[in-house]
Amino acid sequence: MCPSCGKLAGIGERCPYCGTSLGGVVNAVRTAARSTATRGGHRVTLGLVIANVLVYFLVVMVGGQELAEGGMEILVPNQLTLTRLGLQDPALVEAGEWWRLVMPIFLHLGILHIVMNTLVLWVTGRWLEEDIGGWAFFFMYIAAGIAGFALSQVVGLGGGGASGAVAGILGCTIVKRRLSDGNFRAPVTAQAIQLVVLNGIFGLMVSKVNNYAHLGGLLTGAALGVVIWWAESKRFGARLWLGAGLAAGAVVVASVVMMLRWEMPSDVAMKPQRELRTKAAITCFNDMQRGRTGAFGIGRAAAERGLACFRAIEPVDPEFDRALGIIQSGLQQVLRAQREASMEDDREGNRRIDEGARAFLQWGRPHGLTTEDPSKP
Repeated sequence: MCPSCGKLAGIGERCPYCGTSLGGVVNAVRTAARSTATRGGHRVTLGLVIANVLVYFLVVMVGGQELAEGGMEILVPNQLTLTRLGLQDPALVEAGEWWRLVMPIFLHLGILHIVMNTLVLWVTGRWLEEDIGGWAFFFMYIAAGIAGFALSQVVGLGGGGASGAVAGILGCTIVKRRLSDGNFRAPVTAQAIQLVVLNGIFGLMVSKVNNYAHLGGLLTGAALGVVIWWAESKRFGARLWLGAGLAAGAVVVASVVMMLRWEMPSDVAMKPQRELRTKAAITCFNDMQRGRTGAFGIGRAAAERGLACFRAIEPVDPEFDRALGIIQSGLQQVLRAQREASMEDDREGNRRIDEGARAFLQWGRPHGLTTEDPSKP
């Protein structure tokens, strides 16, 4: 901060607003950066970084890891453990578990996810916390995170991460500095704008990025930037943000209590296994369908592979098991018909395979199965 005009001037040699030399200020800032834990100027930012990293590694060490799908997806926390700790699930939020809009702010889905979020949080959070104060910063961070997941809920997306809250930091920084400075020339503002642009490009180019959470957080942070600037200009921001920060802390504490009291329903506990077995069943059926030869139905080799594949799938629930049972009986009838050269039994066996496929699709729709009718080759 410039000692002459009082504006945030970054860490250059001279203030970009009034031209005052910042040589002494630069040295002071560098010294302060080495002692942020004791000075208290960035205590909230530091606390949030520690909380995010600590929760992530505790989840990985205690709950285990998922099998990564390649690329940079390493140290992926167990999905069931994340759900237990409050990962956003649209169906569970709709059932009244509002705390799943709060807890995901502190839950991350992989090593790259946590590294990127905490890095941007540490770099940009210190700027904003120094500008608006710790209480206002904490309230804005939590509010932006909740807003991001609320927008995700509207469009039916789930997930976790501090991305929405971090986007809120950028939005608040840009708007607050623009209103205070009258332009976008401050180094802090320019860097925040660059990060927003880069984040947008990254979100459009990389799959599995929740851009709705980013958007919700960014807009909320920008809106709160206006409110913070206005309260600051009226000189009553201290009490307002103390109350708001305490309220945000109470919401987080209440969410943790709700998470600790939550008992996982059996259908939620079965969800990962159900998804794996559903994928296995689809793989089996697709392989079997490739063995169909038009009017002659499924060939012997494909029928044998399909029967062995379906038999290896463990039970999920009565409807799922019934559908796969019909398919297996059809495959057995086809194999018997081909041994006995019975065209009538072969047609009946293929009819039962189609019947089981339709039953499987009917079961799968409420569980997120969106494939086309698998009875169509």
